[in-house]
Amino acid sequence: MQKYFSNQKNGILLFNVQKENKQKIELFYDTKNFEVYCFCQVLLHDNMNNKIESDFLLVGGFNVERREGRIKLFKILYNAIGNINNIEYLNDIEIGFEGAVNSIIQSEKYGNILSSCYDGYIFVYQN
Repeated sequence: MQKYFSNQKNGILLFNVQKENKQKIELFYDTKNFEVYCFCQVLLHDNMNNKIESDFLLVGGFNVERREGRIKLFKILYNAIGNINNIEYLNDIEIGFEGAVNSIIQSEKYGNILSSCYDGYIFVYQN
């Protein structure tokens, strides 16, 4: 979520929808001067090449203060009954894109991660 007006905030909006009681829980994580453009949940591969969703998110966007694109690593935090109750910032991926990171995807077959940014470059991160 990107702010467009001074009274808004940059951040990540998370939804937890519980089918059994039709309850919707909204959580907002303020990313301050980081404009979020995309995200990708990281998939892991076991020895049998099965895909397993991890508790990690890659979030791409633009750091307004540094004037450069960034990818940030977050961990998804769950409550006792398995619903998302927050996310935790872990680290920046130190690459320093010239433009905003606008797309992150992960190959289901090989696990490689691809990101693109507004400066026209595409980056591949191999396992």
